Amino acid sequence: MLVEIGRSCVRADHRTGSAITLLWAGVARYMLARGHAFLVGCASISMADGGRAAASAYRRIAARHLSPPEYRAEPFQRLPCQCVAEDPDVELPPLIRGYLCVGAYVCSEPAWDPDFNTADLLMLLPLTQLNPRYARHYLGDAAARAVFAPPTLTR
Repeated sequence: MLVEIGRSCVRADHRTGSAITLLWAGVARYMLARGHAFLVGCASISMADGGRAAASAYRRIAARHLSPPEYRAEPFQRLPCQCVAEDPDVELPPLIRGYLCVGAYVCSEPAWDPDFNTADLLMLLPLTQLNPRYARHYLGDAAARAVFAPPTLTR
């Protein structure tokens, strides 16, 4: 029912929009073919600035993209966002922007990963929340319609 997506690596000279599209399309097609309903993944923000960008990004994201309560999680090692000053000009990392564009939720406050010195956000995309524009882009029209088709009742 759930697919976890981890880190991926694309050679620097191939890091283009089309490479990302192929990755996302492959995951979407896999989910649809196997009947999975949810995609979950981690999106990281550097802590090089002491956590200011991470705390600010979370506040901004949570205001519009916080998951429903039944999908929330508690980070094992919470980043104390309330202790960090706001930076309204913080730029969201591309992966987080991508998750939000396709319709994902953020499910928890940032978790601090001291090994990588990052703040990690748990992201969840219910396939039914997939932005229809991206569904058509990744899956094609027919498969995208299947994602959003109401269930049929049988007797």
